[in-house]
Amino acid sequence: MKKTFYLLFALLLFAGAVHAKTTGDGWWYAWDGQKDIELVNDEGLRNDSLQCFLSVSDIIYIGHVNPQYYRYLANLMRQDSTLTIAKLDTTTVVVTRAETNDTVFMRGYRKCDDPKLQLNYLGFTNGDYKLNVQWRDCWWRGDFTFKTHWPEGEYVFVDSAYYRLYGRYAATIDPAYLDKPGTLRRGWDWCKPTYRDYPDHLVIPEELIYEGKAYEVVAIERRSFWYCYYLLSVKLPNTITHIDDAAFKDCPNLRRINIPPSVTSLGDGAFSGCERLSDIVIPEGITVIKGSTFNDCMRLSAITLPSTLTSIEDRAFAGCISLPYLYIPDNVSVIGEDVFFACKSLMEIHLPKSLKDIKHYTFRGCESLASIEIPQRVRIIEDEAFVGCTSLVSVTLPESLTQIGDKAFADMSSSGHIYCEAKEPFTINANTFNYNCTLHVPYGCKEKYEKADYWKRFTNIEEMEAEKYNEPVQYGETGVAPAVSDDAVSDGHFYDLQGRPADGTKKGIYIRNGKKVLVR
Repeated sequence: MKKTFYLLFALLLFAGAVHAKTTGDGWWYAWDGQKDIELVNDEGLRNDSLQCFLSVSDIIYIGHVNPQYYRYLANLMRQDSTLTIAKLDTTTVVVTRAETNDTVFMRGYRKCDDPKLQLNYLGFTNGDYKLNVQWRDCWWRGDFTFKTHWPEGEYVFVDSAYYRLYGRYAATIDPAYLDKPGTLRRGWDWCKPTYRDYPDHLVIPEELIYEGKAYEVVAIERRSFWYCYYLLSVKLPNTITHIDDAAFKDCPNLRRINIPPSVTSLGDGAFSGCERLSDIVIPEGITVIKGSTFNDCMRLSAITLPSTLTSIEDRAFAGCISLPYLYIPDNVSVIGEDVFFACKSLMEIHLPKSLKDIKHYTFRGCESLASIEIPQRVRIIEDEAFVGCTSLVSVTLPESLTQIGDKAFADMSSSGHIYCEAKEPFTINANTFNYNCTLHVPYGCKEKYEKADYWKRFTNIEEMEAEKYNEPVQYGETGVAPAVSDDAVSDGHFYDLQGRPADGTKKGIYIRNGKKVLVR
């Protein structure tokens, strides 16, 4: 059953990427039409009792999928008492080059996991191959074309880093290419770090000299420094253009890294899990912060985003529990789901003018967020967008809104104020708001809201006076404690709740002359 479990797991994992078709006397598996393995059973067993496919991770999986497989083995052993599972389940895998018929790989497997061939790590290059699998005196033969996801080139170790050399360029690589541990890899046993072959403070050069030849270093490839446990700082040259997926993922002690202005893209999870990274400046020219780029950077307290940014993907800053403030440039039109999930220290954020929708769970668990002003172009706020934002006391909703989803503002403080600029009530549902909040609606629209579905649940609906907000309106206790003392703000000036000077012209809660005031 263990073998069946592993195979089923592998099939589920790659089901979305691997297509299977029955072709007469064999099976054909393909990935995007670029890779295929056709297996032909010469004699003996049913075709579907052995399966091979080439996954999107460049691994050939070989396993038994016939539901009657173990029953078949049991019948064989009943017929011959000398047989054992270990004898029956011995598998030999041979790969030869199609052009020359030379053997490039051969290995025997004996009753363990289903065989798998990691083609990149075994040194396979692009080309046509023949796969031969022997199991219980039967041979399966198949042809496949291997097109690696990883660029070809010469791999070298120079000055504490692994590189791929191609043409006149070089890029750092995952040490696993060379079957070198390089950095500590998290295994199933979650072993503790015991060794390393990189320094605490890593400097990547602009130009790499190898055997008398110069190579310009242009990229940090996927997983190049994944889980470099002891790494404290990294200095990158101004020749780097790409930092790929998981390049510095789970470097728990990394404190400082510069992203050069030459960089044009950051990969998924590039700095995910860098728990001690404290500040980051993303250079101009980058247009997308990809999924989980800074996920779980728990000490990240300052981020500078470029004006060229247009999109922030799912979970980009999730788990950044020390981030107090963020200014998102106005060109950003897309902010994904869970982008600020569990950003517990986030007290203030500027949302961009180009934003059209606020996705599910975008601000989930931002328990310090006190006020939010939704930009004028936003049409939809999806379910639970601000769920867990228990400190929210001021929300401004634009006239452009057409819908707010389930529980979007349900966790607001009961002493909070919602300023809705829409002259016509739009779609909400029974759990959208904490209906004990005070709802402020445009002048002359109170009766509409008092009759509208679910809006009428608000216990207090007030009309906003037309164009009369030049002076701050003082309320009683807002439920938000000031971050500075009364004596420190008795000069008549406005301060935000963190004690920073403010001009008091924007809507929100301020401190003035030692009192909390709400400007609307």
